[in-house]
Amino acid sequence: SFKSLSSMEHILRQQAGQVDDESVYSNDRFGAVYSHDNESVMSNGQFKAIYSEDDDDGYRERGAAPDEGRDSEDNLAAAGSNDDGSIHRCASGESAQYQGNVCTNLLIDTFKINPKELVVKIMAFAIPSQASIVEACSEQYPLPDFPGFICVGRVMTQTPGFCDIQLNDRVLVILPVEKNAQFETYANVPFNSVIKVAKDIDAKAQVSIILSYLPALQILQSLPYKVKNKKVILNGGVGPVIRALIQLCIIHGAKKIYVPCRKTHREDIRKIGGKTLGPRHSDWGPSYIEEIDIVIDAIGENNFVTSKAVLKEKGHLCVIGFTDSALKKKTMFNNLNKMILDYRVSQSENTTVFNFNESMNSDRESFIQDFEYLSKLISEGRIEPIFTGVSREEYQGVIGAKSMVQAPIICDPWTEYKWGE
Repeated sequence: SFKSLSSMEHILRQQAGQVDDESVYSNDRFGAVYSHDNESVMSNGQFKAIYSEDDDDGYRERGAAPDEGRDSEDNLAAAGSNDDGSIHRCASGESAQYQGNVCTNLLIDTFKINPKELVVKIMAFAIPSQASIVEACSEQYPLPDFPGFICVGRVMTQTPGFCDIQLNDRVLVILPVEKNAQFETYANVPFNSVIKVAKDIDAKAQVSIILSYLPALQILQSLPYKVKNKKVILNGGVGPVIRALIQLCIIHGAKKIYVPCRKTHREDIRKIGGKTLGPRHSDWGPSYIEEIDIVIDAIGENNFVTSKAVLKEKGHLCVIGFTDSALKKKTMFNNLNKMILDYRVSQSENTTVFNFNESMNSDRESFIQDFEYLSKLISEGRIEPIFTGVSREEYQGVIGAKSMVQAPIICDPWTEYKWGE
């Protein structure tokens, strides 16, 4: 489970207490000793290297480790030696512990066992559920079944050489719930929740991919055919996933992209290539009966009846949310009605229901490939990241007010808040 940590010293003290005025973090045999003189000693068994803080977010190596395969003086002393120089086995508890560590190391190296957890220095994070927004005529944020905590950070834990994740790598962390996830700078996260990512893109932009472009791309991939030369209606207002869908539909050659939205949002939609329609289903439904190839609907007004009516004979509806239902008062009748509707939609012909968590967990390799593809589009300037970057103080204030935003709010916890600006 996710463990939030307020400072590196707090991490280390919490994990292992105080040892000789040094705070020690231990992750099975992979550990780190952090002293109070601004130096960090990342140790892996008997080998260690010393690092100190760089000006930005990196660590630079300051000391060298003993040559691989050689015993350190401490280890030789723990084991003891005979007069002829050979090592003999001591009966002390310290020696027994050393022998046990050696056996553990051999097992880990033999069976390629990854560490259970990693310490990550957070560079950017978002907690979507804490900024929950539901407004008429717009996609709800976050969409149903979204992850609870997303961050990009730098690995602070020394790992064995066979691991895909190494010290100082940049990683993406996705967790299903925001349990204990506060506004912190360091986190202790499960090893299997991290994905190695490139260092040449802004960390906030990488978090924004998960909240906008990645679900948008996977929505298009879930359709039975490509959007090239197709007429598409994106019913979700000006939310981040709809905005991402507009740009991806253009890249993939859609013929027409219609977006129902309010007057105040029309200019935003037109700037990125969408053709605007009135916000209500009665504004656009009658004009497009049986003319549309694909409808992607995040609202579900009148139980998706209009969205189905505008489809061509072999058209397709993809349901990605249900804002209309989310706005209704929670009663037993409404809840039952929603359950019935969900079942009917899932069983309808030419209809799919998109689930982001399912797509993320079912095929990790494809998920990573999609992320890398979208990162490349951002690097090439073909798509613009969709987010509002804030400091930690600003993030707390915005989340508390639950402000309406057209882009995900992503926090850089190391950015200083400038009062009065």
